[in-house]
Amino acid sequence: MIDLRKVFHLSYDRVVSNRINGETFFTFFYKTFPNSDPVLKKKFENTDLESLARMVHNSIHLMVRFSEDYTSNSEIGKVALIHRKERLDIHPRLYPIWLNSILMAVSLFDPKYSDEVALAWKLAMAPGITFLTHFYEKDLESSILENKS
Repeated sequence: MIDLRKVFHLSYDRVVSNRINGETFFTFFYKTFPNSDPVLKKKFENTDLESLARMVHNSIHLMVRFSEDYTSNSEIGKVALIHRKERLDIHPRLYPIWLNSILMAVSLFDPKYSDEVALAWKLAMAPGITFLTHFYEKDLESSILENKS
């Protein structure tokens, strides 16, 4: 039996320790991600690259923490609020583009990239993506935003 959570964490360690032409995984991702869709290009046109790199680093950590226990907390609740239609309007159709862009970057930065690694990343990101897209047009109850752990 394969421990896909372990596969993900080992891959993550490889991508964050690797550099391509002096560039980190996170910087590379956010240099390429906005260009993957015209809507994204417009949304990110005035955003600092360094801020975007920190944002993807934080978002991956958030997604992984959520996938490990499915506990909604104030952090993922705030992201859901910010991504809603009335705020940043991060439409659910954009999340597969985000995930595919991550997988493309992982394929370049992880020398052991494989179908198994891709599956591990998809599974690690899926619960958080589901949570965020679920609340795109729905109200978040205040209990979603409370940290009850």
